Amino acid sequence: MLRARNELTGLQTFFRPTVPQLRVEVDKEKALALGVAATDVFSALQAQMGSLYVNDFNKSGRTYRVTMQVDAKFRARPEDIGAIHVRSATTGAMVPLKAMITVSSVIGPEQVERYNSYVAAKILGSAKAGFSSGEAIKAVEDAARLSLPPGYDIEWTAQAFQEKRTGNASVFAFGFALIMVYLILAAKNAILIAEFAMQGMEQGKSAAVAAAEAARLRFRPIVMTSLAFVLGVVPLVIATGAGAAARQSMGTGVFGGMLVATFVAPIFVPLFFPLLARKPRPQHAHGTDTVRGGPTDVAV
Repeated sequence: MLRARNELTGLQTFFRPTVPQLRVEVDKEKALALGVAATDVFSALQAQMGSLYVNDFNKSGRTYRVTMQVDAKFRARPEDIGAIHVRSATTGAMVPLKAMITVSSVIGPEQVERYNSYVAAKILGSAKAGFSSGEAIKAVEDAARLSLPPGYDIEWTAQAFQEKRTGNASVFAFGFALIMVYLILAAKNAILIAEFAMQGMEQGKSAAVAAAEAARLRFRPIVMTSLAFVLGVVPLVIATGAGAAARQSMGTGVFGGMLVATFVAPIFVPLFFPLLARKPRPQHAHGTDTVRGGPTDVAV
């Protein structure tokens, strides 16, 4: 069902449920009657048919690992399992495993993986070109909801897990960052306009006239700086291909925010400046020094 989804590609899994296997069942009552513990049977099967780590030894300055295992020609057929012998704890005689086990052919998975203690089948894949990772995740969740029987569920790992975990936190963080950038830019422009307006008031102009003149003088630098930034994000606004949705959303936010921040300062600062402006700073006369000496002050 996942292969039918257009959002996904490169799907693969290591889960193989139809691998021929041999099932070995131990008759524990019979083994106990023969003086053989069930753990001895399992240990013998592991050591002979699988492999068993024994120890390490050093020789000529190198460390070698000792692993015990039956030669391949003695474990090539199902009946070779019953040919393994274990020692009886009561009689001391060697007892063949075929007297205590039953071997049958079954079909099952080659390996069983677990996730959070549950039996799991891992599926790997990625988003097809032209689709975002969020769309791919949603496609998998939709397919799972429609096809999985009751009692089964899906969980995410690796990058998809981190994306699901963070959710919209990164979007909010990025939005707050953009807002701070806009506020800083608007504040900078407002400070410069206010400074020019204060200089105009020192020259005897009224607050309204000084603010309008300051906005006119600062309008061109503000527009030039903002226009360069706005044009720089145009490729994000018109982005195409894989991940285009994320780039478009980011570019649109930056594009619109910069346009708003560009016109906030030249329009609103002159409107509010006459209401909040203080009296002009007093002008200091240059070239005149006052000498204090005696009962009178003499200007020189």
